[in-house]
Amino acid sequence: MKKSMLLLALCIGTCAGALSLLMLDYPDRFGPSIVLLFPGFIVAMAASGNVHVFSTSVVAIGDFGFYFGLAYFAQTLWKRHASPR
Repeated sequence: MKKSMLLLALCIGTCAGALSLLMLDYPDRFGPSIVLLFPGFIVAMAASGNVHVFSTSVVAIGDFGFYFGLAYFAQTLWKRHASPR
């Protein structure tokens, strides 16, 4: 079960990172869903030390890490909640 949880979290994180790059390249096509990039923006701003200039690849890596962790945490909670007592 651990490998499947890790694989699903890896897939979700990879999709979030790739979607981050797409959203930054084509902002007019995604509209308000760009708010999903906020964790990556925070990481990129902290890494660059400048609010106005940061790398989009760092945003994608930050989003990957955030959504990977979130997916793994949610799966762990789901497994605990769904297991019979």
